[in-house]
Amino acid sequence: MRTWMCMAGLSWLCAGCSVLAVADATVTTAAVVVKTGVQVTGALVGAVLPKR
Repeated sequence: MRTWMCMAGLSWLCAGCSVLAVADATVTTAAVVVKTGVQVTGALVGAVLPKR
């Protein structure tokens, strides 16, 4: 019974690490998408507005 509980605990920890890895990847992807969108918007605004 004790071995089973240890194995269950270890699998719980591994599952938690997987969730954190997926969450980290999601946040990184979202940040890159937002950064790219801002850069594209800035380039479009710079192209449309006349230089002073």
